[in-house]
Amino acid sequence: MKVYKFGGASIKDAPSVKNLLKIIQKLPHKASLCVVVSAMGKITNALEALLQKYWNQQDCEDSLLQIYEFHHKIIKDLFLDEKEEIYKIYEKNFQTLKALVAKPLQDREDKDFDALYDAIVSMGEVFSASIVSYYIHKKTGACTWIDAKQLICTDSQWREGNVQWDATLKNIETKALPLLSKGIVLTQGFTGGNAQGKVTTLGREGSDYSAAIMASCLQAESLTIWKDVPGVLNADPKRVPDAQLYAQLSYAEAAEMSKYGATVIHPKTIAPLAAKNIPLYVKSFLYPSQSGTCIDNTEARKFLPSIIFKAQQMLVRIEVPPLHFLKEADLAVIFKIIDKLGLRVHMLYKSAREIHICLDERPLKLKALQRWAGENFQIEVIQDLEMLTIKDADETTIRRITFDKQIVLQVRESRLYQALIR
Repeated sequence: MKVYKFGGASIKDAPSVKNLLKIIQKLPHKASLCVVVSAMGKITNALEALLQKYWNQQDCEDSLLQIYEFHHKIIKDLFLDEKEEIYKIYEKNFQTLKALVAKPLQDREDKDFDALYDAIVSMGEVFSASIVSYYIHKKTGACTWIDAKQLICTDSQWREGNVQWDATLKNIETKALPLLSKGIVLTQGFTGGNAQGKVTTLGREGSDYSAAIMASCLQAESLTIWKDVPGVLNADPKRVPDAQLYAQLSYAEAAEMSKYGATVIHPKTIAPLAAKNIPLYVKSFLYPSQSGTCIDNTEARKFLPSIIFKAQQMLVRIEVPPLHFLKEADLAVIFKIIDKLGLRVHMLYKSAREIHICLDERPLKLKALQRWAGENFQIEVIQDLEMLTIKDADETTIRRITFDKQIVLQVRESRLYQALIR
């Protein structure tokens, strides 16, 4: 039993979907396979833009047309006969998306932005799962799509759904496991469902986590994440041209890298795999025969510095009133507010009278933070920042990476260097 996860870049167009089929057909004939897919290409970004237009009560027609034509072209390139059932399936799914933004915002009873986010943005995975599963079934005669909402059970924490593991295990064992003996089972990443049957999402780029959940509950032999890079590199090659490949990493090292913002693996992916000692392979869908990176319980140490850039960050400076000093009770109030808002602290610096906190840039959450914390503290915010983290840092690497950057704040701890930069 293996689990394969294909990200947006690996199914961005019809040739990519055909390449996916070639990869899975290289498995031994009787091997069981669960496939997890992300939204195609950059459709998640397009759906987020659609949601923003709807939230701002702007016309959504152009955004809808862009999304419709993108998927329709892929379907036409894969299936020349327009009588194929996938055309009807796609039209039905698209009407579901259209209905979500058809009702005027002021007339909705459910005006929660994050709940709307999950309902609208998760449609990208619905489109991709329906198209890819239909194509695999058409070519092999053995692929079943199971909606992730029926498998991965979460609470109602919109955009950051917390997995209810007992219910999820039962769902996967009863609904997915029996079908794996008959062929490929495919489900969409990034999404789950709450007890009320409403769709939830697991966090941006959460399809890796979905695949790890499936692998854990199925007690898979391995999980392979197929990327447009040769494996886990010590830096983004677009930012650091001489980035190098890690042939092997431990669970702990990979988890720490993802926590600091390394985008090749979602931060929650590692824990379910480590608990069951399931190896994770990160491989290139362009060169599938290459070995890529293996992440397991190895004791091997890496010596390359990890250079990680995390975009869309903001620095929040929180200061106590004049002639006062920052006490533990003040910190408790601040972090309680941050936790209540569902924000995550990526970096912090504390002095006698103020604390500097790096958070993801979330405008609506920032307004609430300013409103609640502003009752007791003075708050200043710097937006449009990027967080740089260098693990196993040395002075040469720090100077090389930061020489042309404007540093807003930097923190150094032993071999860990972090800075907020412009």
